[in-house]
Amino acid sequence: MDISPFARPCHLYSGRVKRRFHFEECWADEVECSGLVKRVWDVEDVGHHMHDLVSKIRKCTDQLKVWYTRTKRDRQREILKKQVVLCEASKSNQIGSWENIRALERELDVLLTKEEIFWHQQSRENWLQWGDKNTKYFHVQALSKRARNTIKGIYDDNGMWK
Repeated sequence: MDISPFARPCHLYSGRVKRRFHFEECWADEVECSGLVKRVWDVEDVGHHMHDLVSKIRKCTDQLKVWYTRTKRDRQREILKKQVVLCEASKSNQIGSWENIRALERELDVLLTKEEIFWHQQSRENWLQWGDKNTKYFHVQALSKRARNTIKGIYDDNGMWK
């Protein structure tokens, strides 16, 4: 007896969960990102308007994923490189190196601010996903905040810890 019409395809779990695409807040300041979106959006498609819209959103999503992967790797390398150069520049006693150090510090601040914005949004997404439920995640967050805000002692006028 042939059972092939009744056989169902078997999908094995690959161990990797596909994440939904999210536009990151820190991308809005990137000139390259806005140019990429504009290039994808300006391409004229022929066909039904709704199909064109869905097609453009998919293309834009795919392009942004590739761009983000490259940019994230580049930004992390750039941060490390700037930190090393800044450390070496601060050790040198050359005339005029202070202006160079200040410029490096400003560049590093910009990169670190972008990284901070990214991680701030990630933590907010975690909170929105897990924080309002009565979950282990919520309790761990509350306990760690309580521990951070607890005053364990104080020095008196004689300098003794109490």
